[in-house]
Amino acid sequence: MDTGGRGLCALHLISSAGFYGAERMVTQLCAALQPMNCRTVLAVFRNEPHPNLEVARRAREMGIQVEEIACQGRFDRRTTARIRALASDYSADVVHSHGYKPNFYAWRALGTTGPRLISTCHLYTDDTAALRAYGWLDRRILRRYHAIAAVSDKERTRVVESGVREEKVTVINNGIDCSAFVQANPSLERKGARFLVGTVGRLTAQKNPVGFLAAARETVRAIPDARFVFIGDGPDRHNLETLRSDWKLDGQVDFLGFRDDMPNVYASLDLMVLPSLSEGMPMTLLECMASGTPVIATRVGAVDKVVRHGETGLLLEPGDQGELNTAVLSLLQNRELASRLAENGRRWIQDHFSSEAMAQRYLELYRSVTRSRA
Repeated sequence: MDTGGRGLCALHLISSAGFYGAERMVTQLCAALQPMNCRTVLAVFRNEPHPNLEVARRAREMGIQVEEIACQGRFDRRTTARIRALASDYSADVVHSHGYKPNFYAWRALGTTGPRLISTCHLYTDDTAALRAYGWLDRRILRRYHAIAAVSDKERTRVVESGVREEKVTVINNGIDCSAFVQANPSLERKGARFLVGTVGRLTAQKNPVGFLAAARETVRAIPDARFVFIGDGPDRHNLETLRSDWKLDGQVDFLGFRDDMPNVYASLDLMVLPSLSEGMPMTLLECMASGTPVIATRVGAVDKVVRHGETGLLLEPGDQGELNTAVLSLLQNRELASRLAENGRRWIQDHFSSEAMAQRYLELYRSVTRSRA
């Protein structure tokens, strides 16, 4: 496709339940593409009767053009029409969708004869029968897309094994605006704690919040003035709060919910723990490391591209509770090691996982698929 020297236009689609990794990634990408002569528009699904437009608010604050798409139920014809109209109004060269619902509606609205269809596969989860059904349908729709970006080698393998042609699938690492995390001021109350340990993410089984809570129980036996905090929310919160009380941890563990000051949150922590059972490329891990906070994470998804064990953090096997407990204690008790890992991690993120590097890779993908249409 010849864009006549005007640069490319990318219409991004996302259906959101909060402001998590995928939302952070898409806002960073939209912002970083615009100085590269690629106009970006972020269209956010307004899912009735419970819309969540946090990503729209954040994007507008960053100066990104935002549109909202009303959506009721699973097969809303108005949603299809709205996507088609937005693609036409903005003369979109590519429509870049993020997630099951946007993938389905983009394909239904535009087929393969309009703008080039691109999807980023952030992470497949199969926690429920409904999600397994959505995933099955999604992977068949993706066979018709022009290009797929996977956030890790594992996700690329899953997409290819589902029947998408191998040459269509490219691994592109997530990236962040590192400048936002430099020299931020702490914002969390320590409440007299010597150490503040946090985990950031949606409160679901995939993130293994029970493992984090169990590590807190073991740690405070050795270090009574350590405090643990959950940042984020999700369907498992009530059960976790009940478990906290059962384990008599009400004075040592807090649930802080969503925060809109994440650079300051990371600056408050002495240690961040990401004990996930599955991940793609977690944005929160990149952000925390960019802030210079030491991290412990599990060997899932593309995490081992970021956390190099003993160099930029500690990397554990997922689900190994004993290993997790030991790792938390070791970094709280050996602050020299924690500081060295944190500084190495900060430099590694700045050198390899910037939002500019991510945006450049996506721009190359956009150009590739639009040239193939010419």
